[in-house]
Amino acid sequence: AEPLPVELKDRAVAIAAGCDHSVVITEKGEAFSWGFGQHGATGTGRLATEPTPRRVDLKETVEHVWCGTDFSLFMTSK
Repeated sequence: AEPLPVELKDRAVAIAAGCDHSVVITEKGEAFSWGFGQHGATGTGRLATEPTPRRVDLKETVEHVWCGTDFSLFMTSK
């Protein structure tokens, strides 16, 4: 697949990439992910592929993210 530009309303401050998915953290502490979602890797609660960034609803401020082959790990603060 050909890479596509990603558009966000807020400035990105961190990004992580797994095998087939990516996650970005914005300056407001929100996480957005996209890519192959099988096994829940994107963290959106859906098992579908997300072709464009979709908000990960963690109900807390996201400070950092790590991605692996089939998972995403979020560090949050209250």
